[in-house]
Amino acid sequence: MIRTKGSDYIDEHREEIEDGFEIYYTEQKRIKSIKEKILAPLKSLLPAEPYKIVERIVRDLDMPSGELEKLILDHSSINIK
Repeated sequence: MIRTKGSDYIDEHREEIEDGFEIYYTEQKRIKSIKEKILAPLKSLLPAEPYKIVERIVRDLDMPSGELEKLILDHSSINIK
């Protein structure tokens, strides 16, 4: 196997890299859960076409931790737990 500086760096920092990926995927799961909580009540309230527009907007949201919840809580009555 050919060793490169990149390979050495990965070996030396493997734990930090794995922790970073774990944090990233945990955050993505959290965002997906919040998006689903937003869309579920809207689906029954809105006709199909407006719901699709709202769904597209919500699916495109990708905000740092805490900002999405703050945005929702500031502008709606949806309770997120």
